[in-house]
Amino acid sequence: MDEQEHLTEVALWSSGLAARLRQCCPSDPLTQSTAPGQKMLELAQSALELVVKERQEKYRQALIREMPEVDWTALKISSAMAIVPNPVSDGPSPGRGFQLPEPLDHEQARRLLTALVAHVCEIEQSVWGVWTQWAPQSAIKQPREVRSLIQRYLTESSDGAPIQISEGLDATKRLLSGLLLAINASIHNYAVNYWQTFSPSEIATSALIEQRSSLLKRLHSLPTMSWRKYEQLFESRSTNSMESQIKDVVVATTTELMIKHHSAAALGGAPS
Repeated sequence: MDEQEHLTEVALWSSGLAARLRQCCPSDPLTQSTAPGQKMLELAQSALELVVKERQEKYRQALIREMPEVDWTALKISSAMAIVPNPVSDGPSPGRGFQLPEPLDHEQARRLLTALVAHVCEIEQSVWGVWTQWAPQSAIKQPREVRSLIQRYLTESSDGAPIQISEGLDATKRLLSGLLLAINASIHNYAVNYWQTFSPSEIATSALIEQRSSLLKRLHSLPTMSWRKYEQLFESRSTNSMESQIKDVVVATTTELMIKHHSAAALGGAPS
């Protein structure tokens, strides 16, 4: 994948979907050029149908690059209703993957808008609240609070408000996507690290090396040395230290994703 396209909306979609497919369908064949199982194909097809038709091929190709071990010939372009937004240049628009019915009940629309804005603002507050708690010193800050921008847009005449609202929502979307991808990667890395550290074979190997390094330690059996090694490893860890390590990895990975996305946008590779 080109560096400028790294972690665009398409890349985030394909990497997130690939992680979900590998997790949900571990029994599906994953050898080179093997067709996906029925469950994996149905999940991928359903996800692709949520993308507007004009962009489905681009998303399909991104998934193919993300999972080259699978033959995606059976994954087809669909004309079903899509909810993944089209690129916009002037802020929120009612035509982004959804068509408003006619005639429109304005009172019901007002109630729906109120509920949607409330939910969006709650999500925004939660996501940035977690980020501020986990990374208080981070240079990545919330650009503008969407709630106040929406209130201003609905009560005042402001040409720039739609763009600011779109930018605020996009920043929240990127942060949430980065956190989810980082959490997924951190879980995998922690599991691998834990297995490598506490697996019986690794402990026995470390104990054997330590046993051979000292004449006094050669008096102890390998099982005894292995148990002592396990105790040393266990005592070196605590709940707080393990939690801190995972959190640090999540923050570092999220920061890297956000910076790369920002760099790609600055170079003209903004989400498309």
